[in-house]
Amino acid sequence: PAPASSAAACPPAKGLADSLKETYGLSALQSAGNTGKGVRIAMLEVAPTSQQALDLYTSCFNATIAPVTVTMVDDSPASVFGDVAQESTLDIIAASLMAPGLDGIDVYQFNPFSPIVFPFAKALASAYAPGGAQIISTSVGFCETDLTEQAVALNEWLLMTAAAIGVTVVASSGDTGSSACAPVNNDQSSQYPSSSPNVLSVGGTQSNTAGDLASGQQVWNSSPNYAGGGSTVSSLPQPGYQTSLGISGGRITPDVAFLSAPADFGPIPVCTTAGSCQFTVVGGTSATAPGVAGGIANVLQSLSSSSSARIGLPNWALYATATTTGSTNFTDITVGTN
Repeated sequence: PAPASSAAACPPAKGLADSLKETYGLSALQSAGNTGKGVRIAMLEVAPTSQQALDLYTSCFNATIAPVTVTMVDDSPASVFGDVAQESTLDIIAASLMAPGLDGIDVYQFNPFSPIVFPFAKALASAYAPGGAQIISTSVGFCETDLTEQAVALNEWLLMTAAAIGVTVVASSGDTGSSACAPVNNDQSSQYPSSSPNVLSVGGTQSNTAGDLASGQQVWNSSPNYAGGGSTVSSLPQPGYQTSLGISGGRITPDVAFLSAPADFGPIPVCTTAGSCQFTVVGGTSATAPGVAGGIANVLQSLSSSSSARIGLPNWALYATATTTGSTNFTDITVGTN
């Protein structure tokens, strides 16, 4: 990283916010004033959050970044989290580009070596309160087979509770393709909580022509190490909303997909806790859950004049609509492999 005393030079603007708005059909919603006003998103993070990085992105690209509050879920020492703010910066930017009017983003930072049930319970408890987050997004995921049955069962109970009170939970499907346990094990496997039947699982895409979203999208694959996550072998049961797919096995992921190729997403400021920053091209499915969460925020505002709408788990409606209207409402990603 550049010395703390030197300011990072702004890279050329790519117009990413406008490209995303057009690609994902948000133009009509946002033209009507639906930009996520009145909506809050909670994010589960294992890395530090840098307001300096967010301010730098705002000044370089004239972007609107939602106000951020950070809650430490546990009292782990700072060394556990490292001194580089990258993933949290990417997540916050992705959500803000899709929903520039968000009331705020609530970050729950937790120890990466502890079960995800703790930060999720903390975020869900806050969602119960008036003005709490209507959406919970997590880019953090774990090899499903590394988790105990008890930990998954407890988290599934919380995820069902979230759906019951109208909180939408969105989870990234991972960056190691169909092998969520790689590099330890390259067999086909799933990433949790993306593999939960009670969350909206989001995979990754890239443009057919690098940097040109209008050219269409295909499965993100940066072989040999990285690709958009997804599999059919989850140990969690296949939910009823997927039976029409005619694919045997457990929970199938992902449900939907969002831009994740670094070349398409472009550079963001990556800052250390000491204050030195540099622009770095990053991506991966870390951008996908918060990006889709931002899109949902636009929809939530459009559903209620008081911006208090909650829709819970959208999967049943999404799969039913895909069955009845097909390409009218969906662009199916059929090119590429993970």
